[in-house]
Amino acid sequence: MKRHRTGAANASTRKWPWEDWDGKGTPTFGERLPDGSVIELVRDPSDATKAMLLCRVGEQVTIADKIYAGDRIFVPAVFDPVLLRQLRLPCKDLPCGPTQALVDQISSIVMKTVEPAAENAFLVAVFAVASFFPDCLLTRLCLLLLGSANTEAMALLRVLSWFCWHPLLLLDDGGIDQLPENLITTRFFYAPRISAHLRKLISNLQAPGFGVIRNGSLRESHGAVVIYSGSSDLGCGGDDACLRSPVAPAGRLLRPYEEELYRDVADEIRAKLLNYRLVHRDEVRGSEFDVTGLTGPTRELARGLGACLIDAPDLRDRLIALLRDQDESVRMERSAEMSPTLESLIVSCHERRPAVHVGAIAKTGTEILSARGESTTLSPKEVGNKLKLLGLHTTRLDASGRGLKLTRGVCARIHQLARDFGVPASEKGLPGCPDCKQILDQQSNSALRAHDAPIQGGGKANESKHQ
Repeated sequence: MKRHRTGAANASTRKWPWEDWDGKGTPTFGERLPDGSVIELVRDPSDATKAMLLCRVGEQVTIADKIYAGDRIFVPAVFDPVLLRQLRLPCKDLPCGPTQALVDQISSIVMKTVEPAAENAFLVAVFAVASFFPDCLLTRLCLLLLGSANTEAMALLRVLSWFCWHPLLLLDDGGIDQLPENLITTRFFYAPRISAHLRKLISNLQAPGFGVIRNGSLRESHGAVVIYSGSSDLGCGGDDACLRSPVAPAGRLLRPYEEELYRDVADEIRAKLLNYRLVHRDEVRGSEFDVTGLTGPTRELARGLGACLIDAPDLRDRLIALLRDQDESVRMERSAEMSPTLESLIVSCHERRPAVHVGAIAKTGTEILSARGESTTLSPKEVGNKLKLLGLHTTRLDASGRGLKLTRGVCARIHQLARDFGVPASEKGLPGCPDCKQILDQQSNSALRAHDAPIQGGGKANESKHQ
């Protein structure tokens, strides 16, 4: 790849003599031009308070303070020096090398400085790589750090910010509207006592591309997000869509001099990551990588992270194995919430009732919980809300109130929901029940497909297929 540095650069074959330039330019934070060339922000290596532009045209990369493209001149957007320092822009372009080497470099530094478990260092390293592709994914990436080790969490946020794309270390999201709309950042929130504002932010992450109205203007959520929320989940319905990593007390703390110690190697890694983005951007955007058998939010997370691991099937396999563990936890939480209501409904289906009242569902669900040693009492109102969430619409049955008509279609839907939520009653089934038989057949077929088929879009096939 050819590289050179000039005071100004052409992004096309057209020549722009200095005398034709009127002294004005289009400020940019980086963009893709119609001819396929790409402009990205970088830092002037001789002046940490000055931004420059990197332009990639084909295999040629140029760093300059002005980029000429067609009939336009691009210049770096004006920055506050503090903001420019926080964004940790790369100051050069280096060949990215293999994906495995990048992930290993990042995880190694994370382990040396803040001592997480190896699998957690791997996950945050993959997240750092994926943070360079927010405009290429339908998934809005979020890393949720959980634990009661506040000092260690703050250190991990600092170290991870050395490698993520355009990082901003924040305490809250209150002033985020003051940032330019086109500046995509990775926001790091240290929030052991998370505010309602941040909870709303995470809820919005579940709908990338959808905006919110703030101060009379439409704002879209851009870039990856990292949040340390202390020892509690977010509690806003967005937890399932986050990559989770625990933060535990460490045997050592981050030293004040270590950022200076790792400055040069971190600069090199960021330069490689920028090159990785430039080289693989189209591959990530066009990726067909997918993983079946996961719940919706975890599947989207796997698709997004896995798409960014180019030509790295071993990394994808390791990622998917860890996400399956996370997905199992999500399934258990969802099952615990919905299980009593669904198990009660399955009992009614197996008793071949034509209909069942909401009150009767609540009574049977409470009895199921009591048999397990739990003292929780389900109310008809609570059950009615759960039925709505499950998409099971009640109707007025008689003078005793509302309930469900247990038609063949409704019973089949109840059994399918019980399977999706991992309800214990769906694991064995009732002999003679056609819906139970269908669910068991589906489980058997899914197990066979998982055993015989490779992961779509990349990854190892099951070893038995090659033996």
